[in-house]
Amino acid sequence: MDEIFKKIDSISALKNVESINVFGKYLPKVQPRFSILIPTFKRPNTLGDTIDSAINQYDFRDYDIIVVDNNPDRGDETEVFMQKYQNIENVYYYKNTENVGMAGNWNKCFLLSHSENVILVHDDDVLSPFALKIFSKVFEQLPNGWAVYKPLNKRFSNVSELNFKDYPSTQLLQLTTFHFFPGSAIDAPSIILLNRKRMIEMGGVKAEYYPCIDYVMTLQATYFFKTYISSDIVLGGYRVAQNESLSTKTMDNFFFKRTYVSNLVMKHYHIPRFMRRMIHTSNFVDVYSFVKKFYNMPDYVFKLPKDETLDMSNMQIKIFDKLYNKIFSFINLFNKIKIALN
Repeated sequence: MDEIFKKIDSISALKNVESINVFGKYLPKVQPRFSILIPTFKRPNTLGDTIDSAINQYDFRDYDIIVVDNNPDRGDETEVFMQKYQNIENVYYYKNTENVGMAGNWNKCFLLSHSENVILVHDDDVLSPFALKIFSKVFEQLPNGWAVYKPLNKRFSNVSELNFKDYPSTQLLQLTTFHFFPGSAIDAPSIILLNRKRMIEMGGVKAEYYPCIDYVMTLQATYFFKTYISSDIVLGGYRVAQNESLSTKTMDNFFFKRTYVSNLVMKHYHIPRFMRRMIHTSNFVDVYSFVKKFYNMPDYVFKLPKDETLDMSNMQIKIFDKLYNKIFSFINLFNKIKIALN
C-alpha cells in the first residue's frame, strides 16, 4: 500500500506519557454522548471563549468538556486561568507531563476522551450554542462506518461579531479520496465530529505531515471509513486574528507539504504527471491568494517548484477549473443525503 494510506501507529507510544488530571473526576458508569476535546498550548487569552461556548449549549446536556494542556510547566498562566472552571461538573483539565507536539496532543485528546464520539475544538475557536443539539441529530442519522462529520465555520476576529442560528435540516455530502486531489477537502478541523475508535484504529494523527496534519487525518479517514461534510450549516467560529504572525518558513512548509501529500494521493490512483501538474497549478492560484488574505500576509511570496506546475494562462486555469468542478458536481450527485434536524 502507498505511504499515504498506511496505518502507522502514532498512538501507542503516547500511552507512556502521563497526563495529570488537574481537576475533574470521571464517573465511568456515565459515558456522555459527546466529549468536547480542546487541545491547548499557552493560549489562556482565547481559551476562555472556547470553554464558555462549550458550556453554554442550548437544550443539550449529555456531554463533557476535556481540556488537554500540552505545556508541562506546572502553575503556568493557563493552569492558573483554568481554576475558574474547576467547580463546573462536566469540565476536566489535564496537563501532559511532556510536550508531545500538536499532533501528539490531538492524539492525547483521543486517549483521554470519555466518549466514543468526540468534537475537536481549537483553543481559539468557539461553538455555536446550537452545536451540540445539531451534532446529536446528525449523529443519530449518520450511516454506519462514519469516521468524520464536518459542518461549516464562520471566520471571526472578535466573538462579538458572531451570530449563530438553529437549522431545520442539512444536506450531508459523502467525500471520496478524489475530493482530496487538489488539497484538503475539509476546512480547518475545528468544530468537527470524529469517531474516536476509528481515529485510533487508523493510527491517529501523523506528526510527520505537519503543518498539514489535518489534511492527512481527514484524507485517511475518508480512505478507510466514511467522511461527511455539510456546506449549508454553520456550527462554530474560526478565529483568524491570532494567526497573523505565522512565519514564512511555516507557510513555505505548508505549501510544500500540501503539494507532497496531494502528489502521493494522485500517484496512488495513477493520475498522469501532466494532469497532476495541471491540478497543482490551478489549485495553487486559489490557495495562495486565500492564504495571503486569510493570514494577513500581504508581503508573503512563494512559488511552487517548476517541476510541480505548468505554464498556464489565467484563461486556461479558468477553463480547467470549470471542467474539474463539473466532474466534482457529477460525483457529488450520488453522494448527498438530506436529513431533518427537528
